[in-house]
Amino acid sequence: TKGKMSDVKAKRYSSLPTSGKAHVQGIEFTSKDYSQGIKVGAAHMTFSPQNILVSDAKGYLGTSDFTGSGTFSNYIGYVLNNEPLKGKINVKSNKFNVNEWMTDAPKKANSSNSSSTNSNLQVIEIPKNMDLIVNSEITNALYDKMELKNIKGSLTVGNGAVKMQNVAFNSLGGNFITNGTYNSSDLSHPKFDFSLNLENVEIAQAYQHLNIVKYLMPLAQYLIGNINSKFKIDGELGQDMMPKINTLNAVGLMKILHGEVTQDNPLIQKFVEATKLNKIKDTQLNNLLMQFEIKDGTFGVKPFDIKFDDSKITSSGRHGLTGSMDYALVLDVPAGKTGEEFSNTFQKWTGKSLQGSDRVKFDLALGGNLKNPIFGFKGSSTANAIKDAVVSEAKAQIDAAKIKAQTEAERLKKEAEARIEVEKDKLLSQANAKKTEMEAKIQKERDALEAKVKRTSDSIKKAASDRAKKILGEQKKNILDGLFKKNKPVHADTVNKNLRRNNP
Repeated sequence: TKGKMSDVKAKRYSSLPTSGKAHVQGIEFTSKDYSQGIKVGAAHMTFSPQNILVSDAKGYLGTSDFTGSGTFSNYIGYVLNNEPLKGKINVKSNKFNVNEWMTDAPKKANSSNSSSTNSNLQVIEIPKNMDLIVNSEITNALYDKMELKNIKGSLTVGNGAVKMQNVAFNSLGGNFITNGTYNSSDLSHPKFDFSLNLENVEIAQAYQHLNIVKYLMPLAQYLIGNINSKFKIDGELGQDMMPKINTLNAVGLMKILHGEVTQDNPLIQKFVEATKLNKIKDTQLNNLLMQFEIKDGTFGVKPFDIKFDDSKITSSGRHGLTGSMDYALVLDVPAGKTGEEFSNTFQKWTGKSLQGSDRVKFDLALGGNLKNPIFGFKGSSTANAIKDAVVSEAKAQIDAAKIKAQTEAERLKKEAEARIEVEKDKLLSQANAKKTEMEAKIQKERDALEAKVKRTSDSIKKAASDRAKKILGEQKKNILDGLFKKNKPVHADTVNKNLRRNNP
């Protein structure tokens, strides 16, 4: 290679005629930052002004073997002007120990302590002057104590961040597909986002090897079985490379394909102690689906159902990622299968007997923490129903009494009205009879009076007629006497007296 520095400063790298080949063998490199060491057993490189073509490279990164090939571009700018080195690399490995690249004191993979503890982890700085795509195929890898197999996927390194794209592998008895980003551009506040799909993974192993499961689902330590899960999470990492709880945000689904609860589970023990429902100890969890989220430093679960022995628990609530719990449990159990102890407990809670109830529904509150859970009775719709039934029965009896009284009142009213009509008719008949009797009496008296009047009138008429006749006869006689006898002078008083006599 040769050229002018003015072209270098002006970034006219194509004006620098560069060509050649290099073959390296047996190169070893260590430094303060890479104390685990890098060994290049062999590699072939072909140079041009635009790129370096690497082929047949093989060696070790720490104790991890690798073979690789690829292309690096802008290498002149990277070397002379600290510009980003660009490249696309294909890497394969049979065994890769991730732990060696995540500790401040790397351990040999074949040592008695082949994995590091969290206290050894520290923030990993991703170079900002890199723009690389790494396609990897790794047969076996070790991350902490977790063995990963058949890893395939792409890593993009650039701007101080590493991005995973569709990295798939087998581990913990199941399959994983991951996508995510680790960003160290701000070393005091490294950030990450991560999505993970799990299929048929063993719950116990997931809890043992995945810190994220310990944070999100501490109950997993008491479960045996397999799960499917899909979730996305993001947040900030501390200087020990562990998530800062109050920065986490996540949403996801978890499905327990089949599982059972271990007998040493304090939740089950305290639940049985509180409710006397012993059958829950034999619970089998099949196709149990949970929808969860992480927000404000707490893990929240939307309502989901747990079924056991013809019973059901609907659970929902939140627990702090530091262990505190605040859950609501709604239970629906058959009254006939709960046993005398539960019946006594229920009566103690509510003051109501379960006699006559087919099913029992009641609410519990779950607080405390996983090691020391606290169950408390919140209420019972069954107890309320019993109370309502008593109230309803009393109301029904009152209503029946009201109806009976109303019916009786109507009957008495009708009887009274009938009696009134009878009395009315009777009085009317009596009045009519009395009226008829009075009318007859009046008519009789009228007839008698009229007859008397008529007799009196006839008598007066007869007397008047007889007197008139008598007077007339006397007058006739007087006239005749006057004709045949010498008239005597009639004194005026005598005439008047006679007139008064004849005309009373």
